[in-house]
Amino acid sequence: MFPIAHIGITLFFASFFSLSFFYVAIASLLPDIIDKPLAIIGLAPCGRHIGHTLLVVLIIPSLTYLITRKKTISLSILFGCWMHLLLDSPGFIPWFYPFVPYDFSFCPAFGGYNLFTFITDSMGLASIVFLFYTNTWFREFVLDIIDNIKSYIPRRKS
Repeated sequence: MFPIAHIGITLFFASFFSLSFFYVAIASLLPDIIDKPLAIIGLAPCGRHIGHTLLVVLIIPSLTYLITRKKTISLSILFGCWMHLLLDSPGFIPWFYPFVPYDFSFCPAFGGYNLFTFITDSMGLASIVFLFYTNTWFREFVLDIIDNIKSYIPRRKS
């Protein structure tokens, strides 16, 4: 699954709970942020390795809570990581690695774009648009990001 699908679908389901959109969005990509670079530099056998395990889904939110002492942040990260694994689960996921041996030869290096990924990306984009128009908190979140980006763009003098 591609980033738009992970972010959009996860944010849609997160909107039913009092979670931080920012941390949910980041965490919805976290397993890939961990595993894809490791696979690219040859430290992991494929793009779904240690970051795509229940171990990481539990450790990262726990460490976040120990550092921040904020339940909302750690629960948002837990939710985002968990949703990432669920959305990837039609394919290979080493759920219990390193405690259970897995044959990583069945793991796709990097999936190509096909009808399934097009549909899930479309669902993710539709979820983002739907949230923008129906959820005030999400709309304010997105508009704040846009305002922050605009503040870094130099203005042309007339």
